[in-house]
Amino acid sequence: MAMFTARWLLCALLVSSVSFSARQAAAQGSEAERSAAARALFQEGNSLLQAEAWAEAADRFERALALRQSPQITYNLTTALVALGQLVRTTELLRALERADDTPEAVVTAAAARRAEIAPRIGRLTIRAPGDRADVVLEMDGRTLAWAMVGVELPADPGRHALRAVRGDRTLDEAEVVVPEGGAAAATLDLQSVPTAVEVARGTGPEEPVLVPPTEEPKRRWWIGVIVGVVVAGAAVGLAVGLTRDSQAAFIPGTGGAVIFGGDS
Repeated sequence: MAMFTARWLLCALLVSSVSFSARQAAAQGSEAERSAAARALFQEGNSLLQAEAWAEAADRFERALALRQSPQITYNLTTALVALGQLVRTTELLRALERADDTPEAVVTAAAARRAEIAPRIGRLTIRAPGDRADVVLEMDGRTLAWAMVGVELPADPGRHALRAVRGDRTLDEAEVVVPEGGAAAATLDLQSVPTAVEVARGTGPEEPVLVPPTEEPKRRWWIGVIVGVVVAGAAVGLAVGLTRDSQAAFIPGTGGAVIFGGDS
């Protein structure tokens, strides 16, 4: 009986060992495939940078990062993002590179220099939304805007931004604002109060509620930001909108155009 038990345990250990080795080999194969794909995407992104195809280059670097995190890929992504006018996101990516322990010294230096260069170009935007906030969702450029970001001056990319206030399937208000490079802008979205069914029946509710028929969309308003302190012709305040600067891409190609994983420069 003891001999049978020992043989059974030995067989079980052998089967377990073979199964573990197979899983380990599969995992290593999958990791190698991801690394190869990331390297190919990185190289393609570099070629697109040289061709000044900024959006396509950013797409390739984003895909490469989804497969493998790398300081070099991230830095080259910021090259495309700067050209696309996405300065706020670029700043945060560069700041993370500077703080990361595995970022090569050369990349840290380049990241710090780039962040210092674009910092004066970032604009400031204040969004106000007076009225009833119940069930209201604010959107900026198609993305949901947190209420904590309302009523305060926040960093913003230079250029045009679309704002919208939505309650359910109804647009309450919308506007467009132009943030000047290095300047400030502000916009207001009016949140209209909607009376309840009981208030409508009683003829009560908010005083003189402004209701927009379902088939009528609110008119979009324009808000233009200004660069304070720039005087033109003695009295006029100059306006500026900046999206990109320096058409020549600055990027780190790695070793022979291949992505470098890890901390070696």
